[in-house]
Amino acid sequence: MILCDAMVAGTGPAGSLAAMELARAGLRVALADGSDSTLPKIGESLPPVGLRFLRSLGLDVSGFVTVHQRIGGNLTCWASEELDAADFLCDPDGPGWRLSRRRFDAYLRSAAESAGAQYFPFNLDKVVRNGERWELHSTSGEAFECRWLVDATGRGSSIARRLGVRRNRDEGLVALCGFGSPRAGERLNRTLIEAVPEGWWYGAVLPEGVAMLALHVDPRESRSVRRDWLAALNRTSFVREFFPPAGFGERLFIAEAGGSWLQTVHGKNWVACGDSAISFDPLSSQGIYTAMYSGVTAARAIVASEKGCASAIAKYACRLGEIRRVYRTRLIYSYQLVARWPDHLFWSARRSSDSVLPSGWQKAPER
Repeated sequence: MILCDAMVAGTGPAGSLAAMELARAGLRVALADGSDSTLPKIGESLPPVGLRFLRSLGLDVSGFVTVHQRIGGNLTCWASEELDAADFLCDPDGPGWRLSRRRFDAYLRSAAESAGAQYFPFNLDKVVRNGERWELHSTSGEAFECRWLVDATGRGSSIARRLGVRRNRDEGLVALCGFGSPRAGERLNRTLIEAVPEGWWYGAVLPEGVAMLALHVDPRESRSVRRDWLAALNRTSFVREFFPPAGFGERLFIAEAGGSWLQTVHGKNWVACGDSAISFDPLSSQGIYTAMYSGVTAARAIVASEKGCASAIAKYACRLGEIRRVYRTRLIYSYQLVARWPDHLFWSARRSSDSVLPSGWQKAPER
């Protein structure tokens, strides 16, 4: 039996930073994640404020520019048929960043380990409450006992689901992602977004030079659109100019992309953070930054609770609720700007949407 003060499940941005903050506060921290790091990860854009946030944590970002790529702004065909440009030139935090996700996640995990967290390359298979502590078992047979449990397992919320917590979802959204080559000689340091009748396209060139395209559609139409992905790309007005269909094969990576949230993000001696607690429609461009913020904030709430602040965890949950409400208000407004296809399933579903958040996040069932 391995004894620790806190077990953090998941080594994405939220989990690694949560583990780092807990370890810096002097807690014995275990960090577990057995997911396949070679699989593609959706989400590679960090807004300008993200680098300032990392600096505020005392992390060395001097080598950022050699690993990741600056984003100068966005090119968007959205409310009209015109292509509009929005630059980060006047942003006080400078450019945004196109991340090499594998290297970025490894960088944050390394920061957690440098702070004293111990990494274990496996997933948790069994979670049982034993009095005031948790008894945990891994998929490879290791056993742990800890006081605090942090769910940073992403949209799957594997820990919270084991505790019986329900996940709520907004309008269904699926990302049909393809990887290929940009136009020959193209050095696009912008994010390209184009609305189409069946949904909207996202295009970017990753730091490795690979082009990534994602068509976001309603799940009810994903099967038919998936078969028609290259033809749909060829029907775009702007995306096909930067990302010619000939540069992409037919193999697609399919991912859930809609916003969602846990019915409660905390219970007795456990907390959820990152996408496990609250996830975002990628149109908002706030997934990675909010994951980092929520991981750090959850860890600090645990430390405050350890020091006797009985309201720290509840205040953390309220803060996530505020983030959720602002996000939904802005997202609904953004989707309602598109009025070109009022009868199409994708856009009509978003025009009628008004889901924000229940009035209060319920307490998790005790186990």
